[in-house]
Amino acid sequence: MVNTFMLTIPRTIPKKAIRLMIEMNDCKKWIVAKEEGKGGYKHYQIRLQTSNFEFFEWMKKNIPSAHVEEAQDIWEYERKEGVFWTSDDTPQIRAVRFGKPTKKQKDIIATARSQNDRQVDVWYDPKGNHGKTWLTVHLWEHGQALVVPRYATGAKELSAFICSAYKGEEFIIIDIPRAGKVPTAVYETIESVKDGLVFDPRYSGRAKNIRGVKVIVFTNTKLEEEKLSKDRWRLHGFGRGSS
Repeated sequence: MVNTFMLTIPRTIPKKAIRLMIEMNDCKKWIVAKEEGKGGYKHYQIRLQTSNFEFFEWMKKNIPSAHVEEAQDIWEYERKEGVFWTSDDTPQIRAVRFGKPTKKQKDIIATARSQNDRQVDVWYDPKGNHGKTWLTVHLWEHGQALVVPRYATGAKELSAFICSAYKGEEFIIIDIPRAGKVPTAVYETIESVKDGLVFDPRYSGRAKNIRGVKVIVFTNTKLEEEKLSKDRWRLHGFGRGSS
């Protein structure tokens, strides 16, 4: 049996002590985040699971400046600022999380941030391999983007997924799968997302207001421009050499 704890440790404590804490207490699952409080307090925010039933006593003896409390088995809070390490990390995961976006990827972010309350940015990439997936995962890792899975890009599924999963992220990223025609209802649903209200009919008509979110659409399929309102849909492409 394991117990879950949440820790706040000042960053004056060396990283080696954090590593030893994890190793010596048989912590199979953990996340360590670097944070700075509003008052300038630099600290590690940590959540871990340990089978050591004397963990409180171990901490009092070895890292007495730490604040330790029992916690829930929920692992989102420590990810909020994007500077964290976890027991599930691989070199590939950390390369995306801590990597720097290219100029083109920065342009995509800046363009989205310039949206008004009606606009949607669509990036058409028929050949692929322009770093859209990397950027999507990078923004997700930093807690900046809600990523809509491809199975939820139908009209009803899209609204329901966003209604249930959205937690205040700056961006919503929709990657339209390579397929045939995009149904008109999907365009209408994306416009509804920008209008602010999303609905989940699975739970007695649950609704949520997300007005102000920035919506990015990636697609390998060219959208039917005659179905798009020019004042709402901003269409972009990837030119040769885009990176």
